[in-house]
Amino acid sequence: MPFPMQKPQPFTQEDIERLVPGQIGVYGLMNKSQWVYIGAGEIRESLLIQLGNQSPCVAKHKPTLFLFEVTNDPEKREKQLLREFHPVCNGQRAHRI
Repeated sequence: MPFPMQKPQPFTQEDIERLVPGQIGVYGLMNKSQWVYIGAGEIRESLLIQLGNQSPCVAKHKPTLFLFEVTNDPEKREKQLLREFHPVCNGQRAHRI
């Protein structure tokens, strides 16, 4: 099952900082042509870390957009999204936040 219907947001510090702190869930980074990375944890903090300290794979694929979902079981949901979207950087030692 994909992320809930929402408009992808720009992967910028300004847009990430608008998120409510402390929300636990999953997030996905993407560019116009592919899913780059899917992660789980505290959404706002994790996205800010990804933005400021990108793994070589994430930096190479230049994510420009993000989506997120608040969930009570982020690890289970992350596994579902990984099986569905196959992001290019999850298997390549991308930062696990």
